Amino acid sequence: MNQHQTATINRVEQAIADCDYKVAADIALAEAIAADGCPPQIFFLLGKAYLLGGDDDKRIDAVYWLTRALDSGALDTAEKILFFAEAGKNLPMWGKVYRVLKATRQKIAAGTMKPPSASVALALYENLTIAAGALGFNDEAFEAARMALAKAQTLKERAVNFGNAALLAHYLPIEAAELFKLHTLAEDVFAAVVPYEHDLAACRAEITATGRRIRIGYISPDACDHVAAHFFVGLLQYADGQRYETFFYSLSAKRDGMTEAIAAAAEHFTDVAGMDYAQIAATVFADHIDILVDLAGHSAMSGLPVLAYKPAPVQISGIGYLSTTGLGAVDYLITDGFVDPPGNEKYLTEQPLYLACQFAREYPADLPVPVETPCEKKGYITFGVFNNYAKITDEMLNSWRIILEQTPNSRLLLKYKSYKDKELVAIAKERFKKIGLDVARIDFEPASRDYLRR
Repeated sequence: MNQHQTATINRVEQAIADCDYKVAADIALAEAIAADGCPPQIFFLLGKAYLLGGDDDKRIDAVYWLTRALDSGALDTAEKILFFAEAGKNLPMWGKVYRVLKATRQKIAAGTMKPPSASVALALYENLTIAAGALGFNDEAFEAARMALAKAQTLKERAVNFGNAALLAHYLPIEAAELFKLHTLAEDVFAAVVPYEHDLAACRAEITATGRRIRIGYISPDACDHVAAHFFVGLLQYADGQRYETFFYSLSAKRDGMTEAIAAAAEHFTDVAGMDYAQIAATVFADHIDILVDLAGHSAMSGLPVLAYKPAPVQISGIGYLSTTGLGAVDYLITDGFVDPPGNEKYLTEQPLYLACQFAREYPADLPVPVETPCEKKGYITFGVFNNYAKITDEMLNSWRIILEQTPNSRLLLKYKSYKDKELVAIAKERFKKIGLDVARIDFEPASRDYLRR
């Protein structure tokens, strides 16, 4: 490395330290394309600058340069590997991210790579949880989530990684009693939280005496075009305004048409993205909410931890998660007889609130009216599963195998965003073959906006 290259690296590193990512990228790119013999460290810094810059249009560029750095041996620390993992999972390219993270763990264990700091070790396990889960390696993903939980220091870290483990446990071949026992450990995660105190009887008496409306607050990370939002937006749109005053607390940094619909339907819409759990709980408490409803359970970026502070006298969870929260602070669980048939109450720490079906939604008015079933035109039946690949268990695959075998010439369409990752599709096909499925009768498609028209 010559003096010019050393000086260039120093300039790029200083620009990154100053959070001037565009300047850093411009300097590094000029060096990277100038001539042969560019130090691989420049590739890493260029990819790092693109990634930290947060420009969605530069994600592919970040992956390209970080991959060149990886192939050149420049990602020689766990800290550098994390930048590759963060860029790769956003593309996504789960297979390569998974292999790199596994190799990194092996190098650290063998002593050929310097042990990372506690925060980097935690991030490695968190990324491995996501990558392994995306590929359907749910045993590994669950174990990585448990390791991450063991290394978690803050309340948010514990909540996020416990939620990851609890969600992944649904995809493992375990009994309902074991799944329930795992969820009850949520109390340990939030043991340090000091809850607000309420006098429920006094609250009820005050509502009766004043005749005021009951204040219902909803909290969710999915106030955007997320599938869960289509199931809960009606709670706001059809609320009886004479009896209820509605509040919505959004944890989503993303805003789109669905966000606007939710904001318009709620009387009070508060953006709490970026606030910590205690701050959100204080906001809810200050709004004098009577009933607080969590709409995500232990799923990603959930507001369930806010309920551990008990900011409302009555608290409910449901719709965005299909198991108990395990939290004593949650009084009721929205469910139905399909998810929780009679006798399942013993696996709930909450009192169940049964709906005819908790997953009800209005469909777009412009959907065409079916005039004939597609199989009449095509001559064969197409079965469809438009769900997260990680949720596909071997038990499901065996059921699909039997259905396809008993339905001659039928096909199976699998549609999900991760199927644009060719390596994931190849892994899925090998897995399906081992189960005995005829992969020639299975089609894989990436997610698309028109999926309801398929």
